Amino acid sequence: MRYREFKIDEVSRGILYRTPGEKFFHTKDSNKFLDFQKITNFPFNEPAFQDATAMKTALSNFQGENKINQIYWFNQPTGALAFSIAQFKNERNQDVYYGRYFRTNTGTQQWKNTDFQTIGYQLNKPSSMKASYKLKPADLIATNVEYRNPSEIINQIKEPEIKTGIEMMPESLPSFALDPKMQPAVQDDLGEVYGPIAIWHGMDVGPQAEEARKFLLENQAWKTCKIIFPQNKNEGLIDSLLRPQKGVAIGISSKGGKGAKPSVKNLMAGITALRKKKTAGDQAMLEQYKNAVEMIEMVSSYSALEGPIVLGLQRNIIKEDTANALRSSLAGKNISNKQRQLLMQLTQYKRGNAQSVLGFHALSGLAKLVKDSLNTDKKINIQEAGLKLLNTSPLIQLYTTTKLVEDKITVTGFRSVWPPQFTGTTLFDDRNYQTNRKPNGLMTFSLE
Repeated sequence: MRYREFKIDEVSRGILYRTPGEKFFHTKDSNKFLDFQKITNFPFNEPAFQDATAMKTALSNFQGENKINQIYWFNQPTGALAFSIAQFKNERNQDVYYGRYFRTNTGTQQWKNTDFQTIGYQLNKPSSMKASYKLKPADLIATNVEYRNPSEIINQIKEPEIKTGIEMMPESLPSFALDPKMQPAVQDDLGEVYGPIAIWHGMDVGPQAEEARKFLLENQAWKTCKIIFPQNKNEGLIDSLLRPQKGVAIGISSKGGKGAKPSVKNLMAGITALRKKKTAGDQAMLEQYKNAVEMIEMVSSYSALEGPIVLGLQRNIIKEDTANALRSSLAGKNISNKQRQLLMQLTQYKRGNAQSVLGFHALSGLAKLVKDSLNTDKKINIQEAGLKLLNTSPLIQLYTTTKLVEDKITVTGFRSVWPPQFTGTTLFDDRNYQTNRKPNGLMTFSLE
């Protein structure tokens, strides 16, 4: 019996997309590790087995053919009719196997890296290691809540070392008695918490933040604002918000490094700011870039699934029959062979992987065509217009620096930038559209 076996070259979406050779290290024993080899998914040519007996038989055959005595399972087979097996080599060069059951094997299921944290292993990648320390706002406090003052934020933090460090403000810059390895996470992730608190306290974060206060708050104190930590990842560049009693909320991009990429919301904020100011110069900018403004508003008004379809029709990239086929496929409806062929034509524009799902693959191909069409449209001129709009948005860029001082991770200073001074070229970006799953956000932008 043959099964689908493949080596995945994606690195950002869990165990099913690990690259052979990637290691998970043991968090308490530095001599232990797991070296990823491959994934085997079941069943091969359909989303699910006919029944539990067929699934059990397939598993038994697989173990027998490969002489596997033991598989460590992360969940129970209750209600499942599909499963995946991950093969690793341990520090003794022994093959070890781990499994997870799924209701179906459609290519959209997730097997999170965090499963391995429950048995003491952590993916050995900088982003994963930093994320494993759980110092982002959502890891420490409630998000989408209006905090009236820093005390309300600090009271939600359970870790005493973090609490003590933040409580040092405003008398001094915070210092944290944490593992030195955590310095990048303290600077980048935890900085999203203590950065806006520093601004709220009126600490010295640079003269441009003071200019922003005078202009955006009409000389009111930062303490008149409430602090909000958005939950939605689609906020893009914004990590926190300072909401005044009147007027538009002020975004804070708290970054120790390069920072996030712009979102539709960031550019819409720039458009909103221009319309509210109503000066002759602002209105002239809106008129100069009206085609870009209209397109950004259109992108923001449709769902992630519908947006590329509507734009594809509008820009004559696809016809109604293809749009209807794609909508039916995304809705989980049966489609004809003719409709399937129409969608297959779109898949050629986006490289897929072994678990591509036709509807999502076709949508990602269409998103790429739409992106290319928009980026090359000289009437829209998103390269110039996007940057102008981004730099008019009510957003303060806040940069943090840290260093080790007497075995403590110590914040050494802040630097603020306002108005935003993003440089480069702004382009429509289709990175949220993948070939095997529902898009996790609207079409976004890249800043190159």
